[in-house]
Amino acid sequence: MHTALIIVGIVAIVFVALAIADLLRKVGKVSEDLSHFLKVTEEELTATAKEVRNAVTDVDHLVTDVTETAERIGRLSGEVERIVDGVQVASAAARAVKSSTAGLSSVYEGVKQGIRALWGSKETNKEGTFDE
Repeated sequence: MHTALIIVGIVAIVFVALAIADLLRKVGKVSEDLSHFLKVTEEELTATAKEVRNAVTDVDHLVTDVTETAERIGRLSGEVERIVDGVQVASAAARAVKSSTAGLSSVYEGVKQGIRALWGSKETNKEGTFDE
């Protein structure tokens, strides 16, 4: 009977050992799967971090370009304002010249009429000589 008990004990120990071995094999498989998952996750996160870093750099360059463009537009706007001011000054000068030219034209016509009155009804031709 002791022998049977020893045999039953040994069989029980073997079954427990087999169960433990199977459990350890499953734990090993889960450990390998977890290790693979962590490795893939690390690779993906590294790639994603690099892409994010590149995107931030691109956005930084874009912001710099937009800022420089805004500054150029500001300078250009100032130049356009100066040009518009210059055009307004030139327009005012042109009006003044036109006004004085009209005045001179009137004076010239008056002098011409006066000369005609003094010399009779003679007309001048294009060369400035008198025709009868």
